[in-house]
Amino acid sequence: RAAWTESSRTDSGGYYMGAGMGVLCPIVIGRIQNNELVVVHREVVPLSLFEQRKRELQVKYRVFASVLDANPYTDLILRIQTYDKTMYGAIFSQSKSIEVYKVKEQDEETNVQRVRQVDISKDKALDQLADLFKTRAVRIHKDADDEQFITQMLDMKRGQVFDRSGDLVHKWVKSTKGNDHYHHALLYLLIACRLKASLTPAHAYVPLVGSFRPR
Repeated sequence: RAAWTESSRTDSGGYYMGAGMGVLCPIVIGRIQNNELVVVHREVVPLSLFEQRKRELQVKYRVFASVLDANPYTDLILRIQTYDKTMYGAIFSQSKSIEVYKVKEQDEETNVQRVRQVDISKDKALDQLADLFKTRAVRIHKDADDEQFITQMLDMKRGQVFDRSGDLVHKWVKSTKGNDHYHHALLYLLIACRLKASLTPAHAYVPLVGSFRPR
């Protein structure tokens, strides 16, 4: 609740997008500004309207890059990527070699159709997002679904479990209700904000300028 702000903080600069994919798709738009994760817009749309609404929001907020769930609607992700070269499908990876995330571009030298993706170390990335809240480095524009947002942000709990190697590790586990969709969308937004260094001029709609400051 300490992250709420009445100001939308929108301006003529560009933003980033994170979205979960399901029957209902949560969309979160924002950027990193003055070392804070600033969320200026969020909404939930039906899957049938997602592609159209994504286009509209992308134009309205001048979205530089977006990260969406690569599963389970992989065909939709692939179709969007045919015209949106700054959209990445998110895959949670179990690889211990990934620090937080790793970008995998499509292989243009083969005919194999593969999602342009970003592999994410789920627990490490969620830890970083939680740290931003703990240090009061998140600002979220208040909206009509504040209580729904809070419920979904508090669904997952962080605890200690033994991994396959028998090591005691910290993991984020969702509740039996599994109502954590906004939490994942916000995580994807954070990753999208940090993709700036991975984007080449050929991938960008507009120059990556403004008040973005990488962490």
